[in-house]
Amino acid sequence: CVYSPDLGVYAKDLCHVLRERKVMINSEEKDDEEYCYENDCLECDERRVVLVDNNPLSFLPNPSNGILVSSFYDDPKDDTLEAVMELLYELEESDDVRPILEQKFGLKDALNDVVKGTPGW
Repeated sequence: CVYSPDLGVYAKDLCHVLRERKVMINSEEKDDEEYCYENDCLECDERRVVLVDNNPLSFLPNPSNGILVSSFYDDPKDDTLEAVMELLYELEESDDVRPILEQKFGLKDALNDVVKGTPGW
């Protein structure tokens, strides 16, 4: 499954390619600038869920499912989409994407460090 808060700018091309490969797409449209992927709204098996976002705080509820990307709006030379696609192809054969993503990105530990250092968390 692929969840995206916005199919308009950055996920449109990725979702087009994934639909061709018959991957389930679920779009969650939000007006807020901040978006978190909550455990409760992930209707797929979390072992097979990949979250792609440029905001690390979006991954707080599910850091081991995240692929953190840079903002690539309006950059015709950006190759982020290709890199994400390569990683998704790599994850396709995995029974559980979380250990692979955690090893590559370490978002769980990084976000724990951020939360520990933030007053009020």
